[in-house]
Amino acid sequence: MSKNNENKIILITCILTVGLVGGFTLSQGEVKFKVKDNYQSEAATSEDILQENIDPYSIVRTLEDDGNFTIMAYQNKELTDDDIISLVKYVKKENSDIKDNYKINIYSDESSVDLDDNKNLELVVKVVDEDKISVNKRYSDIDNESVEVPEYSLVSVKNVYDEENNNETLKTKIDIVLEEMQSPKEALSKIKAIGTYTRGVRSTYDILNIIAYTSDEKNEYWEYSGHYKNDIVYGRVINLK
Repeated sequence: MSKNNENKIILITCILTVGLVGGFTLSQGEVKFKVKDNYQSEAATSEDILQENIDPYSIVRTLEDDGNFTIMAYQNKELTDDDIISLVKYVKKENSDIKDNYKINIYSDESSVDLDDNKNLELVVKVVDEDKISVNKRYSDIDNESVEVPEYSLVSVKNVYDEENNNETLKTKIDIVLEEMQSPKEALSKIKAIGTYTRGVRSTYDILNIIAYTSDEKNEYWEYSGHYKNDIVYGRVINLK
């Protein structure tokens, strides 16, 4: 065999050897990364399944006072509208006497229920009518600012018994439509300005209760009570069916 042929054979052999070793190394690396990716994917899936299996809420106790029920519960995760509807239906199913005479206090955790800690009261569910509920969230200690009286539409003004004072006194209840409120601070500032203006143009009781709907549909609103000077409640109506 000539010297040139020997050199060619040696060169080809070296090239093939390098190619096989490189290919094997890359394939091993690819397999290793695939295993890691699959492990991470499986772990994430298991965590998602575990999260889905957590009950969104837990009921601690049910209180009854003169035929009215208060259900004390806490949330295990942030509740969706479907979760809240499910909670209402469960409460009504488990308590045959409950019709439209209940409210549900939902706290942030179990210890807050035991202490009846209103600072950690996340949501209050109330009856609107047979097929509707309102879900309310209180914002406390809001630093409102002085603003001009905004444009609003007056729905009604009337004097009613003050439930927050056990119906022993009267308060002035004002319903309005006030659009474009983007935050608790803005809502409280505008509503207080309207309350001050109302007192200036007509005689009212010292305690005002103002509900400001964000549209004519009245499915979303901000509520202010003179009992809580720096608090504002955001509420919305949900259909049960």
